[in-house]
Amino acid sequence: MKPLRKNLLGSRGRRLLLPALILALALALCLPLFPALVLRNGRTGERLLLLPLREGETIALCYTHSVNLTPVTDTLRVSGGSLVLESTLFSAYGWGMPVLADGIGGSFENTPEGFLLSDIDKKQDSIPILLQEVPDQRLLYRGGERRLLELAPAGTFVRLGVERASLLDCLLGAG
Repeated sequence: MKPLRKNLLGSRGRRLLLPALILALALALCLPLFPALVLRNGRTGERLLLLPLREGETIALCYTHSVNLTPVTDTLRVSGGSLVLESTLFSAYGWGMPVLADGIGGSFENTPEGFLLSDIDKKQDSIPILLQEVPDQRLLYRGGERRLLELAPAGTFVRLGVERASLLDCLLGAG
């Protein structure tokens, strides 16, 4: 006598299980669920760079000030699909450098690295950037540095922002 086994799926259910699993995996890989830092060509929309992010994570945009030719580092935090400028660090005053009297920021201090203007909290959906040899924009991300002129030539207008990306996009990236 054969032992009785209870078949939970039945023969029809077993035939549908593999396609259902494949569909679920495809959806998990392709649905835009994860925040990512994206650099796009501002004219064509072509994605030049995609870097996975976590809510609250910070990155920095470094460049040379075009007038006084000194380094500037803007620290940005990811918040709700936007970039929030938290602080700017610069080493010399010159035309165009921010001051508290401009109504920008809540704290100013002289640090060993330079002048730090913080508590700015300026939210931006995207940051427009015109790539040039000076200011030679660079992105600091998770301990590494990426020169934006490696992604597009000088004179290219780009936009830096936060977008939702799929797991597949995050794994493959761009740039």
